[in-house]
Amino acid sequence: LQIISSIFNLQRAHVGDDPRCLDLVRDGQGRIQSMAFIHESLYQSKNFAEVDLANYLERLCTNLVMSYSLQGRVNLHTDLQPLMLDLDKAIPCGLILNELVSNALKHAFPGGRAGKVEVSSALDGSKVRIALADDGVGFSSAHHQGSDSGLGMELVQVLIGQLDGSLERTTPPGSTGT
Repeated sequence: LQIISSIFNLQRAHVGDDPRCLDLVRDGQGRIQSMAFIHESLYQSKNFAEVDLANYLERLCTNLVMSYSLQGRVNLHTDLQPLMLDLDKAIPCGLILNELVSNALKHAFPGGRAGKVEVSSALDGSKVRIALADDGVGFSSAHHQGSDSGLGMELVQVLIGQLDGSLERTTPPGSTGT
């Protein structure tokens, strides 16, 4: 996975200054990095069946803030309950959060706007509840009308279906999803 991530780094040099292409390469690289963090967590714990979800999500979100070069401008706050999650559920959870946090970092703080992103996780009965909130500009009116047609949101919907989960959204101020 690190080799694939490195290939994405090399690919950036060949897309020129096209912001759309650079975003696509960065998004792909983020998805690969999300899976790499899972594997790294497994190797460190020597438990190849489960991963500490709190540790994984903390590292993932911190890496995303760094990769978008928003340290100091966008603050990350986490409240992650330690819990072990099997690999078949941890990977989709990480990929979902990767997409949602990336969207917040790309769209919630335009024009150099400062703000914060909050991520929490907890066990809610037999289900894991992961919540994401930001104090950014909120969803556009087109977004509320169901125009979530990007690859990232399609991926989120598919992964939520695999987990037999659900996605809830609230509206301004900022955006919140669980």
